[in-house]
Amino acid sequence: MEEVQSYISNISFPKTLDEFIYFLEDGFHFNVDDILTESSVEWNAPRWCKIGDIVFFMHAKTAISIITKLRSEYIKNKALYTKSKQLLIEKGIEHAIEDYKNYGGKIFAIGRVIDSTMYDDFYRDEVELHWKGRIYAPIGDIIILENPIDISEFNDFIFISRQSSITGVFGKEFEQLKSIILSKNKTKEYFKKCISTAIPISKISAKNWLDISTKYRRNFFLESQFRSYYTDYLLKELTDNKVFRECRCKSQNKPDYYVDNVVIINAKPLLIEIKLDINNEKDLISQMEKYCNCDNVTLGSKDIPIPHFYNSRAIIIDTNSIYLYDDFLKTIKEIYNLEDLKTYKDIDNVKKAILISIE
Repeated sequence: MEEVQSYISNISFPKTLDEFIYFLEDGFHFNVDDILTESSVEWNAPRWCKIGDIVFFMHAKTAISIITKLRSEYIKNKALYTKSKQLLIEKGIEHAIEDYKNYGGKIFAIGRVIDSTMYDDFYRDEVELHWKGRIYAPIGDIIILENPIDISEFNDFIFISRQSSITGVFGKEFEQLKSIILSKNKTKEYFKKCISTAIPISKISAKNWLDISTKYRRNFFLESQFRSYYTDYLLKELTDNKVFRECRCKSQNKPDYYVDNVVIINAKPLLIEIKLDINNEKDLISQMEKYCNCDNVTLGSKDIPIPHFYNSRAIIIDTNSIYLYDDFLKTIKEIYNLEDLKTYKDIDNVKKAILISIE
């Protein structure tokens, strides 16, 4: 059985006539149609999702109110459109209503994340989109449910978010939803064999963090979790002093910035930034550049001039790997894959890899 995380992707509908027409002219496909017709898609996703995670695609129950509102707006302004555009819009509205009759308020498909998430502005320069997220994941192995699952069958144990198109589904809620789907549909083996296991955070301590957190490292969906239950422990093993957190980077006539950590290695301070996945960051190099080019970094009660740090270099750690940021070259490169960190003896190899990269 494969342990996964999962979420419901609640698909709404274009909120303006301009966006509605844009989708019509782009192939007469709305978001629901993309899932129904494509074997794989790049889709709006939570920052925390990982390869193998399960996506439940749902057509928003509230979408019909948006569709009827657009229809009313169109009727009111119909004379502003050419005959051909009128025909396009009217067919589009009919199609949208038909989609809603079949799938509105229902989970109608399942997919799984097949590659790392990424930050993308998509085609926002061309049209104002009805979804706000900028994190996308490649979704494949899509299963169209022969019998879609209405929200009434699961809304007593899953509350669909009203603030976001993403609703996380974990633990027993996942198992309950999975059971309902399997009782009414044929699916693929990957869905039948997956399970959702909560991270045993309450059991993680300084004595066992490497054993437990190594297993669940990629399942942390908050940076604060990843820091508290993995990198904080790792950095304590790497430093010959203490681990400094939320360190203030100061420069004259510039705003302050805060780097996640500073550690002392071989009697010299080193900047450390923690991320869930560097591929999700819009402009990580620009962020690191600000840290490396400040005047002073506050460590405890002391301001340490940035030239005293490691030669305009810094370390980035995400749930996949450890990376070197080189401020001279403006590059980020992997120096250690965390899959190789399995025992306390391996921590020596981590430290060597860091020292080789920064010296």
